[in-house]
Amino acid sequence: MVRALQFGKDSGLSLQRILALSTAIGVHALVFLLLLVPMAMPRVQTKRAQEDPPRWQIPIQVPKPPVPVVQEQPPRPQPPTPATPTRPIEMPPRPMDQVVQEAPLELPNAPTETSAPLVAEPGPSLSTAPLEGASLQYAVASPPPYPAREVRSGTEGTVLLKILVDTDGTPIDVLVERSSGSRSLDDSARRHVLKHWKFKPAMDQGRAVQAWGLVPIDFRLGRG
Repeated sequence: MVRALQFGKDSGLSLQRILALSTAIGVHALVFLLLLVPMAMPRVQTKRAQEDPPRWQIPIQVPKPPVPVVQEQPPRPQPPTPATPTRPIEMPPRPMDQVVQEAPLELPNAPTETSAPLVAEPGPSLSTAPLEGASLQYAVASPPPYPAREVRSGTEGTVLLKILVDTDGTPIDVLVERSSGSRSLDDSARRHVLKHWKFKPAMDQGRAVQAWGLVPIDFRLGRG
């Protein structure tokens, strides 16, 4: 048998309690959710910060490794072309010493006095004295230095030198045949020729000989 429930004072109190408890639970749930929201937000921002770099940050560019340079082998140096030798001075062949052959003497048939011994005529003798008045040919002839004192004073002149040249073309003695009027110019020319000049050997009968020759040296200042 079913009985109907009667709502009295106790029933009203129970409903109020249920509503109060529900409200309290809802408030607590809302507070709990509000507490969870700040905890979740930093994660989203941090993740976004990691994904999007700040605009002011300059990205670091790693340079590519340099391409190795292949060193080319330098071309092998070609052997230098030999310089064309200076044409040597053609010297006539040295004449061979002529042997004087005595012709057989024919003695007369008639008995006569003893003939005097015949002496062969001497051949041309080769002189060892230096050749005088030779025309000297230059091989190396650089200009002598101009003394500074003579440059400042404007001194000019021509010195005539008498030079003894050896068989190899080297000057072995230099004399002042005619002065330039300045001893400094004369000495400068004489010393320079003796140390630095070279001549072609003088030839006599096909052989090199010592020879004296005259050489003028002119000292002139350039006029601007």
